[in-house]
Amino acid sequence: MGNWLGSGNTDSYNYLFRMWRRWFVVILLLVFPFFFIGGADYYDPRSVKEFWNLGHLFFFAMFALVLDSYWWAQNRSIFFRILFTFFILLFVGVGIELIQLNITSRSCSLSDVVRDLSGGAIVLFWKASRRQPPLQAILSGFLLIIIVSYNFAPLLLALTDEYRSYKAFPLLAGFECEAEFRRWTSGPGVGFHRVSAPRLQGGYSGQITLTTDKYSGVSLDHFPRDWSGKRGLAFSVFNPGRQIVLHYRVHDSQHNVTEQRFTDRYNGKTVLEHGWNEIIIPMADIINGLKGRKMDITKISGFGIFVMNQNERRILFLDNVRLL
Repeated sequence: MGNWLGSGNTDSYNYLFRMWRRWFVVILLLVFPFFFIGGADYYDPRSVKEFWNLGHLFFFAMFALVLDSYWWAQNRSIFFRILFTFFILLFVGVGIELIQLNITSRSCSLSDVVRDLSGGAIVLFWKASRRQPPLQAILSGFLLIIIVSYNFAPLLLALTDEYRSYKAFPLLAGFECEAEFRRWTSGPGVGFHRVSAPRLQGGYSGQITLTTDKYSGVSLDHFPRDWSGKRGLAFSVFNPGRQIVLHYRVHDSQHNVTEQRFTDRYNGKTVLEHGWNEIIIPMADIINGLKGRKMDITKISGFGIFVMNQNERRILFLDNVRLL
């Protein structure tokens, strides 16, 4: 264990790193402000968001390299180097999140702190695997693979589902895959999962358990944005009970950066009878359904359905959301 984490003046890695350490520090200083400015927007593709989140991993990996190089140059013990590297990473990572609490466009995230520490762990386990005895090196390498896989899995899952979404287009939701539900956002207390019956197409539909809140529903946030060349939007809803009024809305990206007024989106409603109800919205209605401007159908960013002021919980089944 005496050579763990790279020790000895003959270590070519540390020699090369000392040459470039100043550049690493410059890069860290240049990148640091991006924790508080810029970044992915709410309606950006999930892959873009996940890639941006990985910035925490890469930044803190480089930060850990700089820290450990400094401890090594000070001839600190292995225990000191591990303990204080993680202590500083944790301190800085939590500090960044606390600052973000006071920035309107940012939010505090425990997941980001985990990514911060993961970046440091990747560096330390990588260096450990280079210097430990074979058995311990294998263990360090195995832990390294687990940490890397854990952090990159959300990006890979997002890319996979986005590919699946574009391949299925103009079908927006058929609920044939559990991963589809990550494209949706449910309101507070709303249950949303897939069931095998009733269904209209494929093997599944989406069951929505609505609440008695003023507004209760689900919204589709992730899908191909360009609806140009399509005749309309269609979806089917199964109502197992008595009549109920279903409201629905469509908005574009410009709506997101304004005051999100009711009149700045398409709004519609239908009385659902018992059984299957097919709702078809002509694209012309969506385009002209706003007050003061036309919908940009090349940048559609949201579709939602909801009910209002129900005096008891209701269940609806959604299927075959598609463009015509």
